[in-house]
Amino acid sequence: MSTFKIAVIPGDGIGHEVVPEGLRVLEAAGKKFGLSFDFTHFDFSCERYAKTGHMMPDDLESIWDEIDARRTSFSPRVADAARDAIADYIRDVQSFVEGLDSESELKDHIKTIERFGRRFAIPDDELKRAITVVHERIAEIGEETETAPSPSRSSMPTPERESFDDRDLANLFAPLVNGLE
Repeated sequence: MSTFKIAVIPGDGIGHEVVPEGLRVLEAAGKKFGLSFDFTHFDFSCERYAKTGHMMPDDLESIWDEIDARRTSFSPRVADAARDAIADYIRDVQSFVEGLDSESELKDHIKTIERFGRRFAIPDDELKRAITVVHERIAEIGEETETAPSPSRSSMPTPERESFDDRDLANLFAPLVNGLE
């Protein structure tokens, strides 16, 4: 019996409905044709981002190490496709980050570019350009965020004395106490 190792990424939207049905079809075909499947599920989704603030898991590099270690068990086209996807992502990083307003997610993009760009031998000038694009987006977010000025102590009334006694305490609660009578 042949066993096929398949990475499963449900994705977003209809992915949560379609992928489980696709897995059922594969299992049914496997029974009929004497095939088995070893599914590895990966959590890359907007739902994950909503829960954690990060689109990809922190152990993405170890996941890729696992895939890399099993390279001989799948077609070289898979590795080529992954390499091409990373290269395309780095070349077109602007379209991935332009709508983002989370500094932590943008920093995740920088980590991804640094980790996988070097791993896939992306030229240094392309890596630097991509990282600069993300840093520029972080700066734009900073400019878009208006910082409220700190209150000025000079506009606050100066206390007449430095102590707070029982008379002051009674005066503080007088409106509450007198309002109840």
